[in-house]
Amino acid sequence: MKTLSLLTLCVLPALAAAQGPAAAWTKFQRDNGPNWTAEWSPATGTPRAIWGEGLTVKNGPIANTAEARRYALQTLAKYEQLLGRGASTFVETTGVKANRVWIFVYGQRFKGLEVIGGRADVRVHDIGGISMFGSECFAVPANFNVVPRINLNVARQKAYADKGVVAPMQLKGLDRLVIWADPDAAQKSLISLAWEIDIDDVSRKTVGKSYVDAMNGAIVGWYNDYHECSFGECTEHSVPAATETPLPPAVEFSNGLPMFGPMAVNVIGKVLCWTNTGLRPLDAAKNIPMHNVRVSVQGGNSGFTDSAGAFNISHSGTAPVQVVVEFAGRRISTITVDGGTKMRTQVTATPGTPVTIQIYASTSPEFDRAQAAVYWGTNDINEYLRVFNGALPTPIDAIRGRTSINQSCNAYYTNNSINFYRKAGSCNMTAYSTVIYHEWGHGIDAAYGGISQTDGLSEGWGDLIAIYRTNQPVVGQDFRTNGGIVRTALNTLTYPAGGGVHQQGQTWMGWAWDLRQNLIATHGAALGRTTSEKIVLPSLAANARNQPNAVREVFIVDDDDNNLNNGTPNYRDLEKAALKRKLPYPQRSSQNPGAWVAFGVGCKGTGSVPSNCKQDNVNGSLRNSQGYPGVRYLLELVAPRALQVTGFEIKLNSRRSGNVTVQTHLYDATVSGQPNQELASGTMVIGSATAMYKTTLNKTVNIASGQKFFIGFTNDTTTITVGTQNPGIIVPYWRNNGSNNSWLRFATRAWGYVVNCKGGKGAVPVLSADGAPELGTSFDLKLDLAANNAAAVIFTGLSNTLWGAFKLPFDLTSIGGPGCVLLASGEFMDGVRASSTGSAKLRLYIPSLAALENLVFYNQAIVIDALANKLGVAVSNAGRAKIGRP
Repeated sequence: MKTLSLLTLCVLPALAAAQGPAAAWTKFQRDNGPNWTAEWSPATGTPRAIWGEGLTVKNGPIANTAEARRYALQTLAKYEQLLGRGASTFVETTGVKANRVWIFVYGQRFKGLEVIGGRADVRVHDIGGISMFGSECFAVPANFNVVPRINLNVARQKAYADKGVVAPMQLKGLDRLVIWADPDAAQKSLISLAWEIDIDDVSRKTVGKSYVDAMNGAIVGWYNDYHECSFGECTEHSVPAATETPLPPAVEFSNGLPMFGPMAVNVIGKVLCWTNTGLRPLDAAKNIPMHNVRVSVQGGNSGFTDSAGAFNISHSGTAPVQVVVEFAGRRISTITVDGGTKMRTQVTATPGTPVTIQIYASTSPEFDRAQAAVYWGTNDINEYLRVFNGALPTPIDAIRGRTSINQSCNAYYTNNSINFYRKAGSCNMTAYSTVIYHEWGHGIDAAYGGISQTDGLSEGWGDLIAIYRTNQPVVGQDFRTNGGIVRTALNTLTYPAGGGVHQQGQTWMGWAWDLRQNLIATHGAALGRTTSEKIVLPSLAANARNQPNAVREVFIVDDDDNNLNNGTPNYRDLEKAALKRKLPYPQRSSQNPGAWVAFGVGCKGTGSVPSNCKQDNVNGSLRNSQGYPGVRYLLELVAPRALQVTGFEIKLNSRRSGNVTVQTHLYDATVSGQPNQELASGTMVIGSATAMYKTTLNKTVNIASGQKFFIGFTNDTTTITVGTQNPGIIVPYWRNNGSNNSWLRFATRAWGYVVNCKGGKGAVPVLSADGAPELGTSFDLKLDLAANNAAAVIFTGLSNTLWGAFKLPFDLTSIGGPGCVLLASGEFMDGVRASSTGSAKLRLYIPSLAALENLVFYNQAIVIDALANKLGVAVSNAGRAKIGRP
């Protein structure tokens, strides 16, 4: 028996290991082929996502959510060893359809207890397959003890003491026993039986869940649910607690419900409200219908207004009645106020006779405008997201608003409430469109399963929802009393951005905006915007852990054939945005991609080489922000094309009479992207007036297309006002306190600058490609640096050695075109017209014909330029193209 026991002890662990996720992954690949990608969670040792050619689960389309759910559950059961389920169970938390894909998210449970952070995911494509599945499932032993040694009251005391908060007089009853683990751990996470203690102390900005080990009382974790959105310096005044309790809702009957009695005449009318719907806090109010607001007959029924503000409330009788409207409705439960008087409008109405209920006037004071804006904005963004995501999680409709808090320059989300500050200090009131949308964005993120601030994802979602709804890239326009913005999607940050969560989130915000612009360029304004909304917004339901996972979810929603290996319908635009932001994405695994490669050189025409080769914020005003003495400021830039930099200008002032002379610098970048070596230098004389001050460098510096470089100056005096524009595009900058090893990066200022390059006439036209030629797709040939408004012909030919009787290359020098050489045949010719800046574009479509695969062709542009030479033409470089398969 001893030998058998010893054998059992040795064999069973080995057997368990052999049947674990790693071994199951080997078996999965053996059964399904090698063309799969798995992303593994270091915290759980399980594949959080598996995708590739797609798993077929049905020969035909999947009809509805119930059928999709059945296949999702079958997938979880079939691959339970690969997913590491063990003795745990998976409980569905989300099951919605996004475009053509059902998103199913499951929470991990063990003996009825939630495993914090444990989850499983399945994406079911309506074509009949599984697009992706995976888990972050913590290995909870079957004999794990779920009986606590520390009681709940002791755990509460330890949690409150750890956070320095006073225990509430009345508990909410939200505390519970869970299994705690850390899904963000860099290695296998420990698990603990723990008490989850709800802490809600807004005055200390301490709102969230504390996790206390139920065996030894140690604090093992904290989940923050207070999201202050860094809209300003948050200058604190007094903060009275919002103590108002909303009235219980009236009993609601469906509009038009027949009433029994001698006579039934409905109460009808509409609700209008003067509201700021603009992008700025001081935009003029508009008198608009209020949608989804509750209208109540005193002592009777209630109903909600429609999109035109109309209501129709079932009523019995004909005598006049009192009708009441408050800011509560289908999409927001209540608004409390810390300044002014809570809106409550009451009018007399005669049943059957339409009545107009007017809320506020065009000149209403700030505290009233704040209430109107929060109600309108909350309802507006909720209805907007429903267009693309369908029904939303029910908690979001019970969100609460709070206005005119006696602080300045901020707003925050916590515990399903959005909270806004009054005008004070240097900032306007914060209850207006994009700020409201951002805070509500935290709420919908939480409603879909919990906020993740890993690399600032939730901040990015808040910004993304705001800019998509308003169809412009700025959040917090005119946030301060002297103008300015909070954030912009036109930032140049790349992943990972570093800094706090608000800076980190800007790569997700920027990626989504870049994608939107790419789609608009491909499909036109209307279809491009709609496509971005259809594939990005529904992916929110997947509750991604981080930005790369969020990008992958968008690719999945965009997919049309259950196979991510061959790309998606909008792959090129998705990929282009991901490459710009350096965000990982599901790369297409075509074994035969198309390609277009430039070769040869063109000859000079009369096109202009711009001397102003890069600029931002040249027209904005300069805010009063003094620089640090002895500090070197360098602006981080990326060359839009090959540049020959001769100098630059920066908007500054010396803040005193007389001039200040500073040293100027141009640096290249290290591999990691920070300032490296000084390539050129100069001086700049800065006067007391705000202006673009210019420096000429001691030598011309060649910068390659796409290369990062830095321009700036050494601040020798505190009187210099450094570049904070109003308004403006954020330009990242680096600050160095005297040592090249102590660079710090910031993305908080909108610097005004101009990069000056060698300019003048005599540019050589340049031909390039955007995209690549592949079957069934299109790509663009781009002509730049042609003569302004010139006509041009773009050759497409099958040879670079012969064109009819002419041998190629063919030198045009002898016939009046010195230095001009024909490099491509011209079996096909397309005429284009250059713009006033010398640019043109030609879109070529490649038919989906198998016989065209691997076909090689050539392109070159001939520009009609009478003043270029005796021949009257300038030619571009050429390109060699190979048709591939997407």
